[in-house]
Amino acid sequence: MKIDKISEFQIKVTLDKDDLQDFDVNYGDLIPPGNYKSRKLFQKIMMEAMNTHGFNMDTSTRLLMETVPIQDGRIVIVVSKAAEHTAAAGNSGHVVPPTQHQSSTPAPKPERRHVNKPAGTNAASEQHVDGSIFIHSFKSLDEVGAVSARLKGSFRGESSVYKNKNKYYLVLQNHKEDGQQNIEFESVLLEYGQKQPQNIVYKLHLAEYGEVILSDGAVEKLAEVY
Repeated sequence: MKIDKISEFQIKVTLDKDDLQDFDVNYGDLIPPGNYKSRKLFQKIMMEAMNTHGFNMDTSTRLLMETVPIQDGRIVIVVSKAAEHTAAAGNSGHVVPPTQHQSSTPAPKPERRHVNKPAGTNAASEQHVDGSIFIHSFKSLDEVGAVSARLKGSFRGESSVYKNKNKYYLVLQNHKEDGQQNIEFESVLLEYGQKQPQNIVYKLHLAEYGEVILSDGAVEKLAEVY
């Protein structure tokens, strides 16, 4: 079992075939409704995350869990602290430290989300798992540049570009929740590219297996050229 701390609010857990065998769980056990074995595994994950990565919480912390199978038999789980528990940090963006989680206290029960298709597959019709993330693939960097020129001035979030298997992937993360604006972004993106799984797990998949072309500010940088 490998645990990576993405931020103060999020961790990524990778389970290989040996882990799944040791805990006697499969993908079906890790999505609703879950069972005793999956809850036991989740408690072990959270205890290790707290002890080795300082991913602290208390029993009132509400957690969201996204689970996706990977083509080589591994399973990736992304655990996030719910947004309302980070809002108390104010404009500084820092987390208000929760009460230290005692080892004898059960880990909070997570809300589960799941993605049915393995990462890396064509999922143009896949449901949104995180409405603030947009991931689209393009045949060329010129197409990504053309999209960026259209988005410049209206998009205000994080943007990056990856290359994987001869395709270019534009990843946008919009921090301002605006349903109408998100629809407009999606419309522009679909004029040039193909929709991919819209979630943090697929974003991490691209970061791990793809080549980073532009790690940040991709829309602004490409718009200057195109």
